[in-house]
Amino acid sequence: MNQNEKLLVDTQGGVKRITFNNPARRNALDLDTFALFADAVEEAARDESRVVVITGAGDSFCGGLDLTSLSTEELATLDVAAKIRELINPPILKLRALRKPVVARVNGPVAGIGFSYVLASDVRVASADATFMQSFARVGLMPDGGSTHFLPAQVGYAKAFEIMATAPQLSAQDAHALGPRREEQLVGLAFLDDDAGFGKALGGLAGDRGNLGIDRGNAEIGRIGDAFGPGAAAHRRAKRFR
Repeated sequence: MNQNEKLLVDTQGGVKRITFNNPARRNALDLDTFALFADAVEEAARDESRVVVITGAGDSFCGGLDLTSLSTEELATLDVAAKIRELINPPILKLRALRKPVVARVNGPVAGIGFSYVLASDVRVASADATFMQSFARVGLMPDGGSTHFLPAQVGYAKAFEIMATAPQLSAQDAHALGPRREEQLVGLAFLDDDAGFGKALGGLAGDRGNLGIDRGNAEIGRIGDAFGPGAAAHRRAKRFR
């Protein structure tokens, strides 16, 4: 797999760590990094890792699309819908198809597509100073990356619509309190500066019994496909589901 300095991929002890590495831009992603992230997820489906951890370098998780990476001319001619179909949605679908748990280690602010990556993960833990924002409305965009599926499913339609339409910045405590029941918070809180403690928690997922053989099933495939648009479910569906 190709990688550059803006995306770091490392596998040790059964844990595959994918790190967004553009701290000067709060780990915002350019188009090349989106493609590299997709490659990393595909690699995770084939390799011997038993758990995937997505995180960010420095004190941010992911700031969404790095608009400064595009020139004025590129922005003027950018086919947003095509880029969503080609670069944004496929790795989200592949994350959900992985037969191993995905952990979002939210170590700071997260916005836009970064929030979608968090929502697509099976386990979400955040530091006390993490913040969450569905920032799409602030730049005149429709939420993408599956947010329109994942967020209503997690917090209910009314609250999800409010979060997506008004784009507030949620604290880690706010996000922790969201969810229909106490045991279904949007994120869990953890002291992520305690690498030993976090590593111990991962050990339970990455150990010999950590490969859960996750099969999320045809029903979710259909719901995610509806959220992503026509053809998306077929893109994700394995042969055994056809």
